[in-house]
Amino acid sequence: MEPHKIALLDNYQLYQLLQNQAIDAGTLAALKKEYASRKLSGYEQERLAQKYAAAHTDVNAALEKKPWSPILTGFAYNKHFRYIAFLKVHGRTQEAKQHLLELYLGLALYFLAFIAFLLLFRTL
Repeated sequence: MEPHKIALLDNYQLYQLLQNQAIDAGTLAALKKEYASRKLSGYEQERLAQKYAAAHTDVNAALEKKPWSPILTGFAYNKHFRYIAFLKVHGRTQEAKQHLLELYLGLALYFLAFIAFLLLFRTL
């Protein structure tokens, strides 16, 4: 990255780039030099760290937290489809397919149980 472009970054963008492990050593050195030249206060550095942590940990925690088993709660369509869309947006298509399969299995079980209930009590 060219030095004049690094100077155009705001503090948060610069902090985000510094946290990225995939940046090469030369660019990382230029980023660190620019970050040090800005002489941010301790409060500002803490605020940037908190903002970065809030922006990145919520997504990871939400991806790891499955709302509930779709087999057991087949009729909460909205929650399951939103979770599936969330997984797809974050590139976890295989997990999304698995969750959708479990949702369909749960719906099939509910419908079979409902049909069995109707057949069992139709004579009453």
